[in-house]
Amino acid sequence: MKQLALELRSFFERLTASGGSAQVETTHIFRIDEVSVTSSGFVRELKDLAQRVCSVGIGKMELFGEVSDSIEIKDFDLEDVENDRLTVILEKPTDDDWCYFLTLKGFENWLRTNQFSAQNSQKKMCVWVAGETFEFSTHQFLVKEMGGDRNLPTATLHPEKPWKMVRDLTHSLTPPSLEPWLLTAEPIAESEPFTAWKRVAVEKLSFCLPAEIRKEDDEAHVIFRGGRSLPIAIDQPINWADINFEMLHDTCQWIYSTPRECETKFQLFNNHIAINWNSGTTWPSGSTPLLKNSLSGAKEAFAFHLQDQSKEAVKSLGDLRKGLQDEVNKTQTATRDLISALWRDFAVAGVVLALKMLALMEN
Repeated sequence: MKQLALELRSFFERLTASGGSAQVETTHIFRIDEVSVTSSGFVRELKDLAQRVCSVGIGKMELFGEVSDSIEIKDFDLEDVENDRLTVILEKPTDDDWCYFLTLKGFENWLRTNQFSAQNSQKKMCVWVAGETFEFSTHQFLVKEMGGDRNLPTATLHPEKPWKMVRDLTHSLTPPSLEPWLLTAEPIAESEPFTAWKRVAVEKLSFCLPAEIRKEDDEAHVIFRGGRSLPIAIDQPINWADINFEMLHDTCQWIYSTPRECETKFQLFNNHIAINWNSGTTWPSGSTPLLKNSLSGAKEAFAFHLQDQSKEAVKSLGDLRKGLQDEVNKTQTATRDLISALWRDFAVAGVVLALKMLALMEN
């Protein structure tokens, strides 16, 4: 299957190079238009690929002409299409939990357009990419080479939604979810699909850290809330190649991976980066020299916060234990008083009974 995927990609690339229009690839189709056929080699190769694609279950190839309309691939000859402009389509199987891409461009476009947002978040999606691919995984999908195992476990951990922390008044820069952009397993080595994923991820993660994003007079700003809060202009344009992806990812991972503690971590980080920010610099390029120290400071502050919580918990536990002991003591005292009263009443009743019996005996 891996070899077939490479042959398909090469076939479509050659069609594009020979005059066909640009390739279009989505999770459902791979399409190229305006193809002119000048050799019988094209006919033989298309027939062979169509038969193999169908046999391994990765789709169905279709052929259309401007003049002849739909063409049956297994039966057509060069004479049938020699003077026609053709459209070659690979229809892919549709599955909510699996898809594949023959090209990096198709894979990256899928990431950028957020086409996976409606996917069932309870189960990871398996994504195959043609070519050398070292497996890596996010909270939402696992990317691997063509032909890999498609059965994936149910997702159990979900990072916090960034819109709960970031007030994005542009309604376009902060992603709706971080599940596609936080790694759960890194690749053993860099590969082109991972590089393509990082190109998109760094753009998404950059706008999950400011407390607010606003746009005024066609100029966008971010704001960090802390010791000082000031609007910071966003780079125009942004040179994403200069942004430290690893540090940005580690920061978002630390803040958002534990929803219960997310708000505290977010506020602590905002405070540190607001204090450390160099006036006159822009976001996100100005973050590169500051992220490491700001994250370290936020982690230290969070550790102190946990210590304070532990002290309060110990104090509360001590107060609870003391309160319980007081209640036990009160109960024991009440029990002793009740028993004493019972014995006293019993003794009085016994004396009365004895006196009555003596009186009866005398009579």
